[in-house]
Amino acid sequence: METANEKDSVNETITDDGKKTFVSELSVYIAMIFNVYIVTCECELQLFSGLAAICFMLSSQSNLDIQDKVENQIEALLAEIVELKSERQKCQEEFGAQRGKMKELFLQKEEEHLKLQEEIKRLRLELDDARSQLTVTGLDLEANQAERIKSEDELTSLQQLVTVIIE
Repeated sequence: METANEKDSVNETITDDGKKTFVSELSVYIAMIFNVYIVTCECELQLFSGLAAICFMLSSQSNLDIQDKVENQIEALLAEIVELKSERQKCQEEFGAQRGKMKELFLQKEEEHLKLQEEIKRLRLELDDARSQLTVTGLDLEANQAERIKSEDELTSLQQLVTVIIE
């Protein structure tokens, strides 16, 4: 039979495992968002360094053909920068929304956890009361049985006395 301490440790383990799983999933999701953000920043850095190289080429060569190609590349790079910035903004907004949902879910689970702890506390008190009542009832039953046996012994003694007196 499990003791109350063993049951408490099992309940705490189940609750702790649920929290650990939730925190683990949240950590993985945050790491994924962070990696997307880092990749976006690295792409921007590469684009800016490419842009600097193109500008350097422009200053050293005066060929119009090369200038047109370079200007086209600059425009493409600037368009890609704008696209990456909008993608990063979108990722940040999605992260904020997911963070809000996770926070709401965490608070909901925390509230549910507190309610369950209160329910466990209430049920333990009821169990303790029931055990106390059972103990009192058992003692009353033993006292009544002892009284009955005592009465039967007295009755038997009286019957023997009456039998002896009658003879």
